[in-house]
Amino acid sequence: MERIQKHAFEVWEKTVSLGYKLELEGRENLGLINQKSKDPCVLYFNHATWDDMFLVINILQKESPKSLENVVLPVSEHHTHFKTYPVYAISVKAARMQGFTVPEIVQSYRKRGTEDNPELEEKGSALNLQLARVLREKLAAGARVIISPEGHRSEQRSLLPVESGVGYMASVMNNLKKEGKIENGYFIPFGIVFDNPKGQGLHFNPIRKPDVKISIGKPIETENVIAESEAYADRSQTTRISSHILMRHLAQLLPEDMQGVYDNNHFEDTVRGRFEQRIDEKGKVYIHDKKESGF
Repeated sequence: MERIQKHAFEVWEKTVSLGYKLELEGRENLGLINQKSKDPCVLYFNHATWDDMFLVINILQKESPKSLENVVLPVSEHHTHFKTYPVYAISVKAARMQGFTVPEIVQSYRKRGTEDNPELEEKGSALNLQLARVLREKLAAGARVIISPEGHRSEQRSLLPVESGVGYMASVMNNLKKEGKIENGYFIPFGIVFDNPKGQGLHFNPIRKPDVKISIGKPIETENVIAESEAYADRSQTTRISSHILMRHLAQLLPEDMQGVYDNNHFEDTVRGRFEQRIDEKGKVYIHDKKESGF
């Protein structure tokens, strides 16, 4: 099995080098994942194309191949249905075959602004409990979590209001540290910018390789995330605020026109909860402005 996994990763690395022209900035910031191999680390990225997660996995493979032995990759339950999203479903199955832990989630925006759906609520609650158990177990064992905090691909490229998952991970790692089960926990942001994004579909092209710049930020200690969040609200809001704090760190790696609700003009309102993701009747995800709606 180990030989099969190694061969599969070698094939993927060759595939990426064949189909993309990568510029990597901040590679030195990944040194920590080798130096602190027993400490958990969350690698999080902006999600503007279907290629993003594959590229982050490829970078982790090249910089820290041993980290691939304990990877957690949360995925959208909605997109794992083969009949509707075959490429995504196949990718999820392939990740599990490589030994990745792939918990499924129901994004919060799927339950906002729509009629009550008891079945979806029940499914979401069950998957959330399962994810919580997986994260506590895997983070205590020094897992590398790869995640897009937005939970949905941004068709406009600019950052969307974050879901709460990444902030929850900060709380879990902070508690594990207090309990003495880990020495520390870290977050490393990846800012991914395609020179000429084409919208839906993969950008992989061996003839006309797309230019992709990936900026890797400095590792952020969990306790610093918590401290920054407490400057905005009391501890009861720590999980929610921590998610926004982490997105602000990510936004600083991106061009101004991609920072979205995390740019200098919107950040304070975003932290206060003015914006959230919602889904319309046609299944299109959009940014809902509570202020404009009179809330």
